[in-house]
Amino acid sequence: MADSSKYTLGRGKMYLGEWDPSTGFPAGEPTAVGNVPEASFELTEETLEHYNSEAGLRTKDKSVTIEIGYNLKFITDEISAANIARFVKGTITEPTASDNRMISGNAALDKEYYVKFVTDNPAGPDYTYHFWRVKLKPSGEMGLISDEWAQMGYEGEGLKVDSADVEDWGTDPDTDYFKIEEMDTATG
Repeated sequence: MADSSKYTLGRGKMYLGEWDPSTGFPAGEPTAVGNVPEASFELTEETLEHYNSEAGLRTKDKSVTIEIGYNLKFITDEISAANIARFVKGTITEPTASDNRMISGNAALDKEYYVKFVTDNPAGPDYTYHFWRVKLKPSGEMGLISDEWAQMGYEGEGLKVDSADVEDWGTDPDTDYFKIEEMDTATG
C-alpha cells in the first residue's frame, strides 16, 4: 500500500562552500546561495556489456559497471556578487576607497565546491544532501534584459574524495561522493 506521507513537494535551501584541495575538506562553512527555484541531481553510470554470439541471436550475458559519478543542476534567481562570480568562474575583488567591487571572469577555472542542500518540504520527509566535492560550470545563459526574473543556471559534476579525508571529516568513509541524511521530523 502506498504511504502518502512520503509524497513530497520539494523545497529547501542550498549552501555552497569552497573545497580546499590541499586539505581535502571544505574551506570554512558553506553560505546560502539564496532562492533556488529548481534543483536536481542524477547518478551516472557507465557499463561494459558482453554479448555471447555463439548461435542465432546475440545475447547479453554480462554487464560490468566501469564508471560511476553524479551530476547536479540548479538555478538561482538571486543575482548576488558571489553567485555571479561562480557563474562566470571568477573572483571578487573587494571594494576600496577609490574603486568598486570587481568580479573578474574566467579567473577561477579550477575551483571546486562543497554543496549542501537542506530540504524544508511543505509535504513529505526532509533530508540534508551533502555533496562533498563538486566542479561547477554555468548552464546556459543569464539574460541581461528580459521581462522575466533574471536567473543563473549551474551544472555540477561530482568528484571522488579520498576515503581517508572523508573519514577524518567525521563522516562515513563509504561515502566518497555524497551522503543523504534523513532528518528526524517530517511534515505533511
